[in-house]
Amino acid sequence: MLNKIITYILKPVLNHAARRVILGRRKSTCSDEGRYSSRDVRRFQKLVWHNFRELLPDIPQEPTFSARVLLLSSCASLAMYRALVEQGLQQEQAISIIEDTIWQMIRGSVTVSGFAAKMLIRDPQRRLKISIRAANRYIFSRPAFSREDLPGESSVDFDYVRCPIADYFKGYDLGEICFGAYCAQDYAIASQWSSHLERSGTLAGGSERCDFRWALRV
Repeated sequence: MLNKIITYILKPVLNHAARRVILGRRKSTCSDEGRYSSRDVRRFQKLVWHNFRELLPDIPQEPTFSARVLLLSSCASLAMYRALVEQGLQQEQAISIIEDTIWQMIRGSVTVSGFAAKMLIRDPQRRLKISIRAANRYIFSRPAFSREDLPGESSVDFDYVRCPIADYFKGYDLGEICFGAYCAQDYAIASQWSSHLERSGTLAGGSERCDFRWALRV
């Protein structure tokens, strides 16, 4: 029942974001392939949700609400990837479209949360720490996500040693989608929060951990 409710909310949000990203976009790197029309987008969306229904029964059951939302979003992204590949796009093109679609979905909330934090917290260092800790606590929360917090004087440092999103895509041998479309969002968020993120490896990319080193932008 919970998955149905989340999907009911997720579907129009993803459809709207995907339409904004795809409509008018070239169908391939070859200019003679043309661009996506409204009719093409409707066909694409129909195929995405057909794929989603086929993938849905295999979604792992995670203990936290936020992880379940993220996994349903991941399932929809995998359904998008399959639809795009079926339409002849290369893997890199497909992942780029998924990355842009996810950003369209989260950009508003990232911008609003950043603006609200600036209004409520004047000290930039404290503001960054509170914003990141809130994300870790309420979105990427334990026990679905496993995190090791580290001491940092002028930065917020932590490592994730378990990520259900990475596990999900790696289960399909498609860690590239997680790395290219999901992990990439962290850098865009860092920019919106007037900060800088350094990371040497990710679970999706084959590392033993995702190391996050957040600091104020100089």
